[in-house]
Amino acid sequence: MEVAEASGLYSAVSREVARALELELARMSEAHGVNYDEVLELCRDSRISLTERSNPILERESIGTSIALSSSQRRNGPRLVRAAHSINEEYQSQIVDMIRRALSHCGYPFRRSRVAILGTDGLLKNPWSKPESLPIIESLRKRGARTSLYPGETGSQPWAQMVGDHARVESSLLRAVAKANCTVIALPKSSATELDPDQLAAEMNRPGAICDLTRVLEASNVEKAGLFYTTIGRGTFNT
Repeated sequence: MEVAEASGLYSAVSREVARALELELARMSEAHGVNYDEVLELCRDSRISLTERSNPILERESIGTSIALSSSQRRNGPRLVRAAHSINEEYQSQIVDMIRRALSHCGYPFRRSRVAILGTDGLLKNPWSKPESLPIIESLRKRGARTSLYPGETGSQPWAQMVGDHARVESSLLRAVAKANCTVIALPKSSATELDPDQLAAEMNRPGAICDLTRVLEASNVEKAGLFYTTIGRGTFNT
């Protein structure tokens, strides 16, 4: 499939999923006695998109997602929500596999490799809830990797308590990536200015890999700095 063909296909699929999502949300609103038009108006006033990624409001997310997931367990519940929840749970194992393949590409075994995690975007098991320990840290620990975490704007203190001795929590991005064999980037696009491929390359072990989950770096800039770049869907592995 050519890129242009894929673009046309995926945009059509995206619109189809967006329409299905709006239909399910409208039905859920009706089932819970809520006017869906008022929901849309409040979202517009709050600059929240229902069909695209936007900054979460934790209090609303916690209540809303709990209702949605409880509804999705019923036979006639929202199927798209149930499917999305299942796919997002599988995403965690996809990340671990991507890290494994990136390390292998650079000639490192998983065990005793140093993996730095920058940010937590998309890594929480329940992204609508208050901060919790990252499942990926436990997965990496079980595989023998040594992990450091730079949580970003949320601050290091609460994370240090949550992850315990499973990972080293740093308040400095550069300290987190020091001597890392692989760096996993899960920072929001608003934090992209913190990232400089040349600085990352200077601090990391060489060869080193960048797994850019939030796609905040240009692949060409990372590769010019001498690091291997990958992300979900890039398809550049030979292992």
